[in-house]
Amino acid sequence: VSSLLVLNSTPFIHYPNPSFDPLGTSGILEVKPGSPIILKGRNLIPSAPGNTRLNYTVLIGETPCLLTVSESQLLCDSPDLTGEQRVVIQVGGLEYYPGTLHIYSDSALTLPAIIGLGAGGGVLLVAIIAVLIAYKRKTRDADRTLKRLQLQMDNLESRVALECKE
Repeated sequence: VSSLLVLNSTPFIHYPNPSFDPLGTSGILEVKPGSPIILKGRNLIPSAPGNTRLNYTVLIGETPCLLTVSESQLLCDSPDLTGEQRVVIQVGGLEYYPGTLHIYSDSALTLPAIIGLGAGGGVLLVAIIAVLIAYKRKTRDADRTLKRLQLQMDNLESRVALECKE
């Protein structure tokens, strides 16, 4: 190709293709929804005269993200997605697959809230047990009173029957 370095009296300048590092050590990066994603690489901005820029597109799953390009990294504001999402970087006619994002949903409950809910549930359980014990005692007392009244009625009936016989 060295014979074509000058074409129509115009110098032909070759810039190396950009290259990207894999996401994390295993190609999987865990992030929270909406957090920025940093894609590291080399040769991202060609050292061409003027303001020549490459047109990058980064897809998280099927959704493009808003990009900021520097010399050694792409900063991507991730869309609000969750689950496993494949990352695709498109530049020129090239596509790069640096890995997969595992976007995990932030728990709506913080540790103090979880502790508070646990303590509240414990107090509620103790209150329910106390009410059940009190109910059982009242029921037992009512049964005793009923038996006493039945015995008294039986005694009264037998006295009335004896008096009637006499």
